[in-house]
Amino acid sequence: MAEDIGSAKDLAFAKAAKYIASCLTTPDQLDKAEQIRRKVLRNKAAVDSRLKTAVQSQIDGIRSGLQELKNVQDDILNIKKLIGETSEIFNEVEPLNVKLKKLEIAHGRHAKLAKTNAHLSLIFNVPDTIKTTQELITNGKFLQAHKNIMELESTRDDLLFEVYKIKEETESEESITESPIYTYFTGVQNLSDALCKQLLNIIQRTISAAKHQPTELVTSLRIVEREERLDHRAMEQEKKSKYMPPGRPKSWKIRCMAVIKKSIDERFDSNQIELSEQMKSENKVWLARHLERMRKMMLDDLLNVKHLVWKCFPPSYEIFKNYIIMYHEAASRTLEDFALNQRSDRPNECVQLLNWINEYDGPDLLGHEKLKEYVAEFSDKLEPLLSVGVINSLMEKYVSTTRNNLLSYMAKMCERDSQDWYQAKLPESDSETYFQTSLPVILFQMIDQNLQVGGFLESDVKLKILDVCIKCLTDFVQTYKEAVEGYRTKYYENRESVPFYDAYMVAICNNCLLIAEFSDRMKSELRQELGEETFGEDRVEGFKTLIGGFQRLSQEICNILLDGLVLDLKEFFGDLLTRKWLTSNSIINTIVCTVQDYANDYTHLKPSAFQYTMQQTEDRIIIEYVRSTLSRRITCRSTEERREAANQIVREAEQVAQLFNTLANLPEFEESVCVVLKAVAEVIRLTNSDIVSLEISGLATKYKDFRSDHALALLAMRGDMGRSEILQLVTDLKIRESDELTDEQRSKSIFGRVAPAGSMFESLESRFKK
Repeated sequence: MAEDIGSAKDLAFAKAAKYIASCLTTPDQLDKAEQIRRKVLRNKAAVDSRLKTAVQSQIDGIRSGLQELKNVQDDILNIKKLIGETSEIFNEVEPLNVKLKKLEIAHGRHAKLAKTNAHLSLIFNVPDTIKTTQELITNGKFLQAHKNIMELESTRDDLLFEVYKIKEETESEESITESPIYTYFTGVQNLSDALCKQLLNIIQRTISAAKHQPTELVTSLRIVEREERLDHRAMEQEKKSKYMPPGRPKSWKIRCMAVIKKSIDERFDSNQIELSEQMKSENKVWLARHLERMRKMMLDDLLNVKHLVWKCFPPSYEIFKNYIIMYHEAASRTLEDFALNQRSDRPNECVQLLNWINEYDGPDLLGHEKLKEYVAEFSDKLEPLLSVGVINSLMEKYVSTTRNNLLSYMAKMCERDSQDWYQAKLPESDSETYFQTSLPVILFQMIDQNLQVGGFLESDVKLKILDVCIKCLTDFVQTYKEAVEGYRTKYYENRESVPFYDAYMVAICNNCLLIAEFSDRMKSELRQELGEETFGEDRVEGFKTLIGGFQRLSQEICNILLDGLVLDLKEFFGDLLTRKWLTSNSIINTIVCTVQDYANDYTHLKPSAFQYTMQQTEDRIIIEYVRSTLSRRITCRSTEERREAANQIVREAEQVAQLFNTLANLPEFEESVCVVLKAVAEVIRLTNSDIVSLEISGLATKYKDFRSDHALALLAMRGDMGRSEILQLVTDLKIRESDELTDEQRSKSIFGRVAPAGSMFESLESRFKK
């Protein structure tokens, strides 16, 4: 201890020396030495004062604590002394317990007699009290009536409890309900039942009572709460004595909630009284009206519960929560009944149901600004309005019904449209004078309407409806095609019955292109709206098939139109590459004039269809030239005749190319399909057989559909080579005997669609194969 004090002094001295050294670093600071000394003394005095105060405070605390300990010690001694004295007194009075036993028994008997005496007036007045209480119930004075009933029940229960104890002591098997006392008090139970009935009648119309007669409602609930407490007391007594008063527990609270639930169910049921099958059939919007009425009813009632009813009920009832649950269950039951009884001819009703369910948690019902905060506290405890199975069934029914309705509507549209084709007037035209009918617009209005309706539901439903629309439109291609074929057949059976055949075929062709255009537009819009991932590659392929189907149908109709042109030119095509053709320009002039006439009729085709028709017309004309060349209608007799024939072929090919370049802006001669005739003409014009073989070889190289039979027929047309020489030349050139084109490639080729003359082919081919 002394060492610590010494080291502390040394440390203080060193610190003081360091402080003085820091204050007197320069000679001129020596003048301030006295000031520094006084400052240090003042600081020392202040520190000493604080130290003394702290030490004094500690000493006072210790002194006070010691005094408290002394007082406690004295108290303990006094208590110990008193306990000893009390023990001595108890030991002295213990014999009195035996002496006072008789007094204890007498006191118990006196208490029972006093209690019985107190009940005597009630017992004697039971009939009058019952009558008075019945009048009170009738007059609506329920609190006074209940007070009387409680007094009567209390008297009855006390007496029956005494009877019960006697029977327990005597081990009697007789029930207390067989006691005369029970029979005497029978009217009390009837009073209780009558009061309960009146109270439940008030509680049954809780919302109305809360609005107009809140006092009656509160009174009823106060009585119910009293009975709940009496039930609880009776059950506690049963645990101790195994005695339960008759009629207990009454469970009026449970009956109260049950009657509220029943009233809610009846409210929903009464809302459906007018929903007869006849009314449903006559009124197409019956379900929408009913659902809206149900929504308003639920919202009004729940707002009344929140603002009025909950104030009348004790908090333990959680009345707002229970009302929400009960209304939710009633709505679920009603909606499920509607869902399970949906008819397939009313698909919009499925949508109305699903849409109502989607908006159930919205601002127009449970999500209302005055309800949502309270509903959110227990919304997770609410079961779905409809089970997943019922909703899926409803959605599948809607999708299936939509599919059937679309197919039915499309069939009817096609039938109505095909009936219009026989009219004795031109079809409608758009602002650009292109013929069309109303079918594409009406068709896509219907498609768009179904997609919009499906859009109100879950995205999965909209996608299913979209798939249905794609499938139905794809199937409609065949339906429309069959109608066109039937129209064509009737026209050729009796042309007078179809006055504007070409015009309506043009309109039908344009309809197909419009449907393809609308489909492509719909695909782009939905693809952007849904996103690439949701839209999916399968739907892209589905739209591709759909659009391609209508585009191909439009081309088939163009080919049907072209058949009429070819039929008119058939006679002139038969004169190509004949002596008559060689000596006159009348055939090509007739072909040109006929094509121009038909082109004027085709101007009402949409540009793509007109372009396709003109292209096909040019192809068919060139094919007829090639077919005529390979059909040996003429065999050249001299070099001069071959030159004239070749020149005329080229000249007319250029004339055909110029015609279609003017009409439809098709490629000029050198880039058009007509140039094949130039190559054919060169084979005919040449005089040197070696050069002819080179031309034939070049022709076979350039045109993959050029076969050996074509070469045989073309060389035979020259007329300057024998059969054996032709066979040898073709054999040496090793020209393919058959092409390896697909059907699609062959349909677009020139030589692939031309078979040489039969007689020439048979005679030369048989020798060629040898």
